[in-house]
Amino acid sequence: MKVDEHATDAIGRPAVSLSQDSDGGRLELMFDRSTYRFLGSRYLDQPPVPKVGTGSARPRAAPER
Repeated sequence: MKVDEHATDAIGRPAVSLSQDSDGGRLELMFDRSTYRFLGSRYLDQPPVPKVGTGSARPRAAPER
């Protein structure tokens, strides 16, 4: 769970956001900064992060002459 005290909601209102990453995305709950009234939620898809060093490309040896 992450907290962003300087978020804005979909229509630009200042908000506090609580977010959690799961299943390749992030769920955000938005609350008014002064009253903590629930403003809404959104789900953001996150592209998969490639793992470093797991690709099939390998350096080729220089040809012999």
